[in-house]
Amino acid sequence: MKVLNGKELIEAYIQRLRQLLEIHQKAVRVELEPRPTKENLRPDAFIRIDGPVNLDLVAEIKDQLRTRNEAVHAGLQAETYAEALGKQAILFAPWIGDHVAQELRKRRLFYLDLEGNAYLWDPPRLAIDIRGRRPEKDRAPKPGRLIQPAGLKAIHLILTRPEALHMPYRWIAEQAGVALGTVTGVVRALVHERMIERTGKRAYKLADRRKLVDHFVRGYTLALRPACMLGRYRHKEPKIDHAKAALVDRLTKARARWALTGGQAAFELTHYLRTDEITIFVDKAGLDALGKEPLVRDTLEGNVILLDHFAPAVEQPIRPHVATPLLVYAELLDQKEGRAIETAGMILDRYLLKEA
Repeated sequence: MKVLNGKELIEAYIQRLRQLLEIHQKAVRVELEPRPTKENLRPDAFIRIDGPVNLDLVAEIKDQLRTRNEAVHAGLQAETYAEALGKQAILFAPWIGDHVAQELRKRRLFYLDLEGNAYLWDPPRLAIDIRGRRPEKDRAPKPGRLIQPAGLKAIHLILTRPEALHMPYRWIAEQAGVALGTVTGVVRALVHERMIERTGKRAYKLADRRKLVDHFVRGYTLALRPACMLGRYRHKEPKIDHAKAALVDRLTKARARWALTGGQAAFELTHYLRTDEITIFVDKAGLDALGKEPLVRDTLEGNVILLDHFAPAVEQPIRPHVATPLLVYAELLDQKEGRAIETAGMILDRYLLKEA
C-alpha cells in the first residue's frame, strides 16, 4: 500500500467517513492542526459534518494503535479533548485490530481505520459497528533504536527535561543512564522521524511532543518496563501503608536511590488514588537493602513491584523519591483497574497533554 503523507492521510479518513455516513463532500468541514485552544489543548483536527446526522468532532490521529495500553492512552487523550471542548471525539489510525477496538468500544469512543473497521455508536441517530477487517500486509513498523530500552531511556529524559536537547551528549548519556553512542543514534533517529528538529550545532527542539509521548507509552510496556523488572514480591506486613513505611525506612537508611511510581506516586501527584500495590524504582544499594525485608517472591499477586532505578532522570527534581509524571502515567496504563485509568487521565491532563 502507498505510504500517505499527513494531508493525504486525513483526506483518506474523511473519505471513509463520508462513505459511511453517505454524505456529500461539501457537508464536511475540516480544520487541520488548529491553534491551541484557551484550555491550551491542541488536537489534530476539528471536523464538522452537516447532513442527515450532524456531528461536531475532535479528531486524534495515530500512526498506529497496536496494544491495549496505546488504546487506553489514545482514549484518554480523546476524552480529555472531548470534555474540554464540548465535541465528540474520534480516533483515526491506519489499522485498529480487534483487541484494541474492544478497548475503544468499551470506552464508547468513535474510531475509523483505513481497512474499513469503524465504530460510530450513538443510537438511535447513529449505529455503525464494523469489525474484523485486517490489512493484507502487517503494518507494524521496524522496531529500530527508538523502541529499544536504551533509546526509550533517552526519550524519557528528552520529554521530561527538554533542556537536554541543548546539553552535551555526554550529559544526556549520564542523566538518561545510557551509552554515549546511544544518544548519537537516538538524536539522529528522532530528527529523521521529525520528532525533534535542529536549531544549531548540537542544539535541537521538540517538533512533535505528542508523537514522542505516544512512542514512549508504546515502548514502556513492550520494552522498557520488562527490561527494568527486578521482581514482584509479597510483603508479610498485610497493611499496605505499614509495608510502604517499612520499605521507605529501609531504603532511606541505606542511602539508596529510589522513587515511587504507579498508584503510590499517583497519589502524590493527584491526592486521588490509593492502591494496595507498591511499585518502586530502586538502585543496587536499594535492592540489597530490601533483601532484609520480609518479602516473598510472588510473580502473580505480589503487592510489591521492584523496578531498576536506571538513571537520575527517573526522579522529579522538585519531588525527590517520586518518579516523573510520564513514568507514573505509563505505569498506571499497565493496570486494568478503573480508578487507576481515571487517575492516569488526570496526570495526562495536568502534566503531559497541554502545549508548552
